[in-house]
Amino acid sequence: MAISKICKMLCTFLMMSCFLTGCSSGKYADIIYNNWGIMLPNDWKEIYEYQSDSSSLGDGERYHVFECDDFETVANDIDWEKSKNENVENMILSTIEGFSIKSDYVINFQSEYEYFYKQKNDNSKLLIVHILESNLVYIIENFM
Repeated sequence: MAISKICKMLCTFLMMSCFLTGCSSGKYADIIYNNWGIMLPNDWKEIYEYQSDSSSLGDGERYHVFECDDFETVANDIDWEKSKNENVENMILSTIEGFSIKSDYVINFQSEYEYFYKQKNDNSKLLIVHILESNLVYIIENFM
């Protein structure tokens, strides 16, 4: 009887944890679609990931780097900004400055890039940066 009660409490705790933190059994592309309504190609190869410790409400930061052989599949679905933007660069750098990101995976803003920025009513932010010469895509999420 005591074991059954402990199992029920554990299951309840796990379900509540997933509910509060936004757990998903899907790929990161599914998470981006569910959170932002943007469909990423399934053939993008994730080469780096960093997530900050999120609070019980699920807020925090995520940083992902992808290699994409066929960038055009997503290029048409996103309204890209084609010029450099110091404000966007500073926003990204201030978001990731406390992260322990390997230097090979930090965005090189000296390269030519295009970006997409989206902000929700709760001030959660999504930034997608495509480095043109290397076909690397960086996705930075900041949940409030």
